[in-house]
Amino acid sequence: IKKSQDKYDVVVVNVGDPKTALSNRYYTLEFFNELKSKLNLPGIISLTVSSNENYLTEEANQFLRSINSTLKAAFSDVISIPGETNIFIASNKKNILTLSAEELIGTLKGRGIRNNYVNEYYIPFKLSETRLAYNQKVLEEKGEINSDNKPITYLFNTILWSTHFGEKAIQTVYKTL
Repeated sequence: IKKSQDKYDVVVVNVGDPKTALSNRYYTLEFFNELKSKLNLPGIISLTVSSNENYLTEEANQFLRSINSTLKAAFSDVISIPGETNIFIASNKKNILTLSAEELIGTLKGRGIRNNYVNEYYIPFKLSETRLAYNQKVLEEKGEINSDNKPITYLFNTILWSTHFGEKAIQTVYKTL
């Protein structure tokens, strides 16, 4: 991105979760601003992170809020599609993104796009009102901005990861802070 002179309509960030200080760099305000400078108008970026299909713990909430708030600090429009993998989509132009299943299905059909994984039967499930409302409620609360000098999303991901090993592991992570 730093070396490219090209402009893009779409950038898909496919680097995995911010599990290391190095991979966290792809989730920082500085990186998102660099991406934004390489986008045509309107342009979009997409990235995915591990999540949970139907219930989010407080640790997961902090992690997702940090990514969401960092994206919102760089981009005019940000949406999130909940699921086992949470999909964030951001644009440098306001009000071009939608979470309307009907509109997305209409676009797919209108453009003749055929896809095995994202089809008219899958979209209404992913974008059910209940799931979107729950996700929106979690993300409407402001999270901490992730930056090169304050890699908070990396920390939140480490805390979230430690929850898989019980309360003692979580306490160990907090003590090291």
